[in-house]
Amino acid sequence: MSKEKVLSAGESLSEAFTGSPGLCLLFTLYWVWSNVTFQSTFFFPSFMVIGGHSVASWAIPVLFAAGTLVVLALRCRFHQQDEGRVLVTAGSILSFMGAVVLAARSLTNPADVSNLTVLVIVLGGAMVGIGTSLCLIGIAHVIACQKVEQIFAQSLVGALFVAIPCMILWLLPRWAACMVICATPLALGALAGAESRRLSETGRMMSSLNQTRMRFPVKLFVTAVLHGIGLGTLFGLSSALPTGSGNLVELGCAMTIASVLLAWLAFRWQFDYNTLLYRIAFIAMALGATLVIALPSVVELASFVQLVGFCLLHLVMWGLNYFLIKDFGIPAAWLVGLTTAGWMCGELAGGVMAFGALGVMGVRDGSVAVEGLMVFMLMSAALLLLDSRNMRDGWGLARPIAARPAYSNYEAAFGHLASAYGLSEREAAVFALFARGRNRKVIAQMLVVSEETVKSHIAAIYRKTGVNSQQQVIDLLDEELAD
Repeated sequence: MSKEKVLSAGESLSEAFTGSPGLCLLFTLYWVWSNVTFQSTFFFPSFMVIGGHSVASWAIPVLFAAGTLVVLALRCRFHQQDEGRVLVTAGSILSFMGAVVLAARSLTNPADVSNLTVLVIVLGGAMVGIGTSLCLIGIAHVIACQKVEQIFAQSLVGALFVAIPCMILWLLPRWAACMVICATPLALGALAGAESRRLSETGRMMSSLNQTRMRFPVKLFVTAVLHGIGLGTLFGLSSALPTGSGNLVELGCAMTIASVLLAWLAFRWQFDYNTLLYRIAFIAMALGATLVIALPSVVELASFVQLVGFCLLHLVMWGLNYFLIKDFGIPAAWLVGLTTAGWMCGELAGGVMAFGALGVMGVRDGSVAVEGLMVFMLMSAALLLLDSRNMRDGWGLARPIAARPAYSNYEAAFGHLASAYGLSEREAAVFALFARGRNRKVIAQMLVVSEETVKSHIAAIYRKTGVNSQQQVIDLLDEELAD
């Protein structure tokens, strides 16, 4: 990666923080809260007995959250109503109530495994799962009015600082940490409401109606399910292996490392989510699983690599969702709801698979079998789902090309091509000049950038559009104007 790209990445992250510090903090609070509720054992015992069967406690909020997200997605499918502030407010209050119930149980009698305790854990987990899902969809409505690059940069800045509050929570006395965590959803709701008002005052809030036909996101749903299976197997194996995957500090550090890596990779690959998903994030998770198999003596390190891969994939999916929401007009509740529900269902399936393998085959053989299957699934999916058309047709969510309207001028055609192929704002500017026959030197002078920067943007344009020369770019524009 060139020095210029590194500086560009740093400038984008700096602008995201200085321009919208409230939204960056909103992301940090959300990542911390989701780590506590869905990906750690802070509030929940590792297992509890229900009906004579041992059940992983973290599955309770995940199950209720997945069901809530499906309901919200279907509601959007038939009503298409924008209720961002209402959802965030209701979700933050419900999450707070659930956190108080769980905190009270963990502080008063954490070793109690009676039926009443199980009922309290289920009740608190249900409130936390449902409330967090409401917050997620509400936040999606609040932030979706911005440019994709802004949302992506803000989420990376927010993830960058997750390790700090996680470490503080780890250092605090148990009672103090519980108080801070219980207050987190209320702070999340208040901050989301303030940012919603700020954006509405500037006229940037997203329209409540969307005329795009909502197709089921098959490719993305499969990707999300595999994403969840990877985390579920990791948590399942942690019940027998010293992986520490439920440790809040480890989760925070993994998220911070993943955000740094993605900040570099996103600019290196010019926000090509197709490549970031299947050639990088999937491979990173597969690498971690392979290390668990090959290096049992350092299983903690291998599992941490796998956890970083999960966080990397999580951040890429977050950015991709908003790319599709903005560029293809997909309603936030429909897309975010279904993909997140798919991830949570995958997490449950991965946990069941890991528990079953450990019970039948033993610790070592079971872990090898599960991680080996994960490597096979991830590599196979990467080969099958990687498609140069993904960025153009929105992973199958876009309208057929034949349904596009005719264009009366070059600007409209450029705009549609830039959106269809997932070009960034600067790539679209280069594309517009390049398709009109300008060379690199002239484009650099007109855009006041270096020729190397223009060369890099042209390479990204070639990769995303699937062409290999300037003449083919010109032909692409001519075909668009002729349709």
